[in-house]
Amino acid sequence: MITSVEHLALAASDPAALARWYCETLGFQEAATFEADGTYFIRLPSGGMLEIIPASTDAPLVLASREEKRGFDHLAFSVDNFESSYRDLQMKGISFTSPVRGVPGGNQIVFFRDPEGNLLQLVYRVKKF
Repeated sequence: MITSVEHLALAASDPAALARWYCETLGFQEAATFEADGTYFIRLPSGGMLEIIPASTDAPLVLASREEKRGFDHLAFSVDNFESSYRDLQMKGISFTSPVRGVPGGNQIVFFRDPEGNLLQLVYRVKKF
C-alpha cells in the first residue's frame, strides 16, 4: 500500500545551482548528492524532499496558459506565518508572478518561479486539510 509521496523530481539545466538555490532561498537541506550522474536530493525540515536531476536537453521550459495545462502545474510550500515568509523571500530578491491572494477561510497564496522557471506557490492555510 502506498503511504506517502517520497519525493518529486525536477529536471534542471544546472542541477547543482538549482539545489543550492532551494537550500539558500527556501531553507531546504542537502540529503544526498550523487555527483557521478548530477543528481541532488534536498529536504525540508518537515521531511518533504525534491530530487533535482539533469535535464535531457537545453530546450526552454514551455509555459502554457492555465487553460492549456496538463500534468505538473506548480509546487506549493506551506508556511506557518505568511507575512514573515513573504517578506523573507522579498528580501532574498524573489519576484512574485502574482499579487498575494486571499482564498476562502482566511488562507493566503502567492506564486513565484525558481531559477529554472518552475512555478512555485507559497500557501498559508488557517485550517489544514
